[in-house]
Amino acid sequence: MTKRVLFLTSSYPSEQNPNAGIFVKYQCEALRKQYEVLLIAFRVDYQKTGFFHYRIKEENNGNDIHLLIRRSFLFFNQVQLFLILFYETIRRGKKFSPDIIHANISYPGAFWACLVSAFLKRPYLVSEHTKLTNNYRSFIHKRLANFGLRRAAEIITVGRKHSEDFITQLNRTPIVIPNIVNLEKFTLIDRETHAPVQIGFVGNMETPVKGTDILLQALALLKIEYKIQIAGTGKLLPAYKKLAGALGIESKCVFCGFLPHSEVKLFLEKIDFAVSASRYETFGLLLAEAIACGVPVVATRCGGPEDFADSDNSLLVPPENPAALAEAIEKMAGTFKQYNKPAMREKIIRQFSEECFLQKIKSLYEGVLKNSKG
Repeated sequence: MTKRVLFLTSSYPSEQNPNAGIFVKYQCEALRKQYEVLLIAFRVDYQKTGFFHYRIKEENNGNDIHLLIRRSFLFFNQVQLFLILFYETIRRGKKFSPDIIHANISYPGAFWACLVSAFLKRPYLVSEHTKLTNNYRSFIHKRLANFGLRRAAEIITVGRKHSEDFITQLNRTPIVIPNIVNLEKFTLIDRETHAPVQIGFVGNMETPVKGTDILLQALALLKIEYKIQIAGTGKLLPAYKKLAGALGIESKCVFCGFLPHSEVKLFLEKIDFAVSASRYETFGLLLAEAIACGVPVVATRCGGPEDFADSDNSLLVPPENPAALAEAIEKMAGTFKQYNKPAMREKIIRQFSEECFLQKIKSLYEGVLKNSKG
């Protein structure tokens, strides 16, 4: 009999943000090939306020439930959030009768799943896709996230380095199950190259985490001719454009704005290699997608990339080091044609295919269900 999974997430693609939680969507779609899955996803509407005011959108014959919850005020905002999530999840969960609950993102996912698990009497596990401390926005956030995480049957992280947060904060060792790379979409690229060298960078610019400032400083040190496509948007974008001007490299930088994930493959087809200057990454999905296409990368040793980026597909440098990044970019500009594209892709297939994910998650689910009955 096919097992049933109640899949909970606060991060999932929407019309307003088609890139949000794309890795969560990939996992949900993969799970549906072996399990019955009820997806409940929510996001908060910060543009409007209201008390217990929310909208429900059902898709996929009622198997995808999307909640849009208006924000409330101060502490009551969190109380309202959990009351709505608990009510709507229990209402549907009782009818769905899941065998296991799989939550994503420690806050609010872990505490949300903990409440639902206590009512439905089903085990739950939590997948964390971001840095654990990003969930600790306040004392209350930290307490609730940790409360749910400590009671979870298992915790999943997407990278080995990422797991260290949980060992330090919770004294728990997570199971590492990496993200999925869509190998049907990200196929090998056979591109004719023309001078100057074409470089690509994609990064969210709401915070400094992606290291766009470090990248621009490194570009100013280059002695080669180049053109770089810089995709991404956020509140820091004006400052980065200003910095490019101050460094005298604005004519070499093309700021492309927001790049929907659906257009990443087209973006990769226009470049010779990709660059990441991140200060921290739990995984690095775009880098893995680039390598799957046979596009080599220059990246920082910032956590996630070390699990798959090596001398056969990449050049790695320390984070927050413009000089080292510039040196690697210059080296890559002279060697990117020498990489073995099929071998690059094969490594991604071995590590991040849908089949790899399902094999690992099946083993984990079976263990959790066995222990819950024991």
